[in-house]
Amino acid sequence: MAIKIDNMRNMVLKVAWQADQHQSLRTSAALAKLYCARTAMEVIDDAIQIMGGLGYTDEARVSRFWRDVRCERIGGGTDEIMIYVAGRQILKDYQNK
Repeated sequence: MAIKIDNMRNMVLKVAWQADQHQSLRTSAALAKLYCARTAMEVIDDAIQIMGGLGYTDEARVSRFWRDVRCERIGGGTDEIMIYVAGRQILKDYQNK
């Protein structure tokens, strides 16, 4: 879980650095959103599994995290849209080289 969280943090920091450098964010932002949303669900699911039945109740913060991340996977653009955006830009970059 710690490795996944660290990877998500590094991807977000990379996109933030690229924004500071006025670089194109289309591919990296789409890939970061896709990876972070999917991986956050995995981490939260693992945490709920570790906590057992308590992790599923409203008394556990992790159940709120699960609901928030599930909405984020849809709200900011579905996984399929992020794959489409990133794939289109990667193909365009490849064709221009």
